Amino acid sequence: MITDPANEFNPADEAAGEAYLDLYHYFHPDPPILAALRQRVADEVASVQAGHVRYWNTVDALNQAWPQFVRLGVMDSKPEDIQAAQELFHYTEKRAGGFGLFNEFTGLWYHDASKVGSFEFWSRGNGEALAALATVLQWLPQNDPNRPEYVRVFQKMANTLRLVQRSDGFWNVDLLNPFDHPGPESSGTALFAYALGWGVNNGVLDAKKFTPTVTKAWHALTTKALQPNGVLGYVQGDAAGPRGAQPVKATDTAAYGVGAYLMAGQQVAKLTPGC
Repeated sequence: MITDPANEFNPADEAAGEAYLDLYHYFHPDPPILAALRQRVADEVASVQAGHVRYWNTVDALNQAWPQFVRLGVMDSKPEDIQAAQELFHYTEKRAGGFGLFNEFTGLWYHDASKVGSFEFWSRGNGEALAALATVLQWLPQNDPNRPEYVRVFQKMANTLRLVQRSDGFWNVDLLNPFDHPGPESSGTALFAYALGWGVNNGVLDAKKFTPTVTKAWHALTTKALQPNGVLGYVQGDAAGPRGAQPVKATDTAAYGVGAYLMAGQQVAKLTPGC
């Protein structure tokens, strides 16, 4: 796995690990396919146990790294992996930037320390957080003592997102500010559709309340974002907030947007059999 000498446990370097875990889960290749990931997680767990937790300093980090810790911990029966992940999550939620990146009043996440105290809540960043929570809840044992907190945050986010969804089914790139680069954006919308769909399908969210939110988002993605040539458009490019890679156009696409779209489709298919 890639190592950044300036940031030994850069969560972005760990993001590919989930793909290897999926390969292992579905196709059962030789165990060495996970050797590098296991070593990386073991090294970071040791660092956390030594008191170092300041590694996940952006909301993206939750989706980049958190699921790997939990999945390996469950698969290898290593509760220390899951506990280290909880300490890292707690740092991001409550301490990063001085007050934590999760805003309890809005039920949304700041992207990083520079945004704490502002009213800027980036769509894709929050989509990454909600998707990470869905993945972690999927794999985490039901009796894990930290599960209620993850469910609480997931549900709080979901309630806010239901209220601020646009009339066309998308979410604004700046979730609470429709005047900050208004227009459709697919990557955040697809991540929300995936995670909210997962929540409904697994009984974490009320189906009557949230199914319309998911189906409305899916309609927006399939009728507006999906272009006649098969390209998924309106995907905001590489950015760290609402104002990056603007303006977002129908021709703008990226692999992470397509991946989120496919994940959303998987949950919508379960939610609406025969659609």
